Amino acid sequence: MHGFSFFDSLYQILVIGIMILIIILIINFTLYQKRKRETFEKQLESIEKKLDMMIERMKKDS
Repeated sequence: MHGFSFFDSLYQILVIGIMILIIILIINFTLYQKRKRETFEKQLESIEKKLDMMIERMKKDS
């Protein structure tokens, strides 16, 4: 009987630990996605600038 209650508390600690782990993973993932999106937007801006330069060159050539 005593060992059973011990395992119950151990199980609760395990569940709480897993929940905390999942929360930490979610926070890290959202922060990573935000950082990724910012770099993606910068890449898009640089691509747009390159395209604009190419279009300008083509206009000058024709």
